[in-house]
Amino acid sequence: MYIKSVYLLVHKPRQPPKMKSWVSCLVIITLGGLCNTTKVNQCPGENFPNQDKNFVIGNCVDPPCLAKKNTRIVAKMRFKAESEPKELVKSVYATLSGTNLPFIGVDGTSACDFIYELDEKTKIGNCNLVKGKPYVYIDSVDILPMFPKIRGMVHWSLVDPATGKNILCLEVLLHIVD
Repeated sequence: MYIKSVYLLVHKPRQPPKMKSWVSCLVIITLGGLCNTTKVNQCPGENFPNQDKNFVIGNCVDPPCLAKKNTRIVAKMRFKAESEPKELVKSVYATLSGTNLPFIGVDGTSACDFIYELDEKTKIGNCNLVKGKPYVYIDSVDILPMFPKIRGMVHWSLVDPATGKNILCLEVLLHIVD
């Protein structure tokens, strides 16, 4: 869940010290933007800072995340551009018994139309990322009726096809149910 507004907190001189700490914490959480983030794993060989504080998948906090067939899961990821790619491609698949099963209609498609400014409304378009600037990637996956009922690790990354390098990458345990 994203917090859409920032509240101004007025300091009251008679506030007990514990209240000041709580108010400071509230301000930090409010300005931080993401609440109820999903616990995720780094992709093997990758190290994206604060990734566990920058990803939300549906209402899931503690994996395995449940995904009902015939529903859509929305994922939001904050990231800071470390390069200025001309194109980004999604790599989204579940790993079962050592075999990668791509998510149909998502894996291998362009990610450019799903990248927004931090306001989550302004699309950047054409993958015009500026190095060092933060963005939000918002996308969804349809859990199709044909998907098997599984419990497996889902890999989700955005890849610069020119370099083969991940712009962001995470793995999360997902359980597809009826």
